[in-house]
Amino acid sequence: MAKRKPPKAEVPETSGATPASAEEVAVAQGLQIVQMPEWYASGSQLVIAGNDAQIIFNKPMLLGDTTHGLPTLSHNVAVIAPVGMVRMSIGTLKDLSILLSEQVAKREAEEGVIHTAFTRMREAARSRGASSKKKH
Repeated sequence: MAKRKPPKAEVPETSGATPASAEEVAVAQGLQIVQMPEWYASGSQLVIAGNDAQIIFNKPMLLGDTTHGLPTLSHNVAVIAPVGMVRMSIGTLKDLSILLSEQVAKREAEEGVIHTAFTRMREAARSRGASSKKKH
């Protein structure tokens, strides 16, 4: 007996000049739109205390002379400013780290190793540690 395909959700007609909005598509597919803020972070910091972990996301902010609307390059000072924080249990942190590691490994298998300032610094520290162990 052949299996029947489930009926497709009806999406509003978009053959006209105006495409369907995200809200219209969500309603047609029975989905709920989740409104949440979005920030860009270029770095993070992990703080663990007891069974709780906090990941603090941050980005550099330039401080300087803004007399003409733009900072004067000669007087700029960069500070690290937090943009958001996520709190979780150590168990959730472990689950998250496994999921993230798997996704990054998959991406690296497809596109090559991803190098960052942190991974370069960590690799340099490991090679210094390995070379100092060989000397002893």
